[in-house]
Amino acid sequence: IQNDGFHRPFKNVDVLSDKDFVYTGPVVGPLNKQDYIGTVTTFKVYDAFPAMKVTNSPLTRDPEDPNRYWSVIRVNGGAHTGELNMGSTKVPPTG
Repeated sequence: IQNDGFHRPFKNVDVLSDKDFVYTGPVVGPLNKQDYIGTVTTFKVYDAFPAMKVTNSPLTRDPEDPNRYWSVIRVNGGAHTGELNMGSTKVPPTG
């Protein structure tokens, strides 16, 4: 979670080395590794909200699917001080 590429730049994209990597979120997905990396590096949410603080709860293994893990991500603070790239739309800072 601390190297997800969405809340801050990737430190090491190679951690997503599993050839079967799939990201499924509440709105986006499923995305394979290449599509996930392309998506999060386009948005650069961390540039639009540079003071954003991200914490996460420990990962918990799904009792019904041993290959699935769950965590809660909390995003706190961070004013919208940079342009937000939404792909086809650029949102100017709102402060």
